Amino acid sequence: MIAIGLTNGTIYIPILWDIWVSPKVAKKRHYKTKPDILLNLLKRFLILKIPVKTIMFDSFFTSKEIMKWLIGDIKFNLQDEVYGISSSADTFEQKLAS
Repeated sequence: MIAIGLTNGTIYIPILWDIWVSPKVAKKRHYKTKPDILLNLLKRFLILKIPVKTIMFDSFFTSKEIMKWLIGDIKFNLQDEVYGISSSADTFEQKLAS
């Protein structure tokens, strides 16, 4: 399961999620990589227009496509193998429009 949620550091509330299925089990036309699922979830999250200060995800999910999509107007820093994406809600609305 790959999920996007909100947290204050103590409480975690899942907002969106999807199930990853191994290519051994999934039909070829239905198979999606974990980074593809994350990118889809991020795009769906932006539609909700929930203001956030930071998006964090494990470095496992970095792919050329995700990084190109995020880099556009968003500043990011590599720290302890976790990417922290900091931005204002305005920047996320700009990403939604693209």
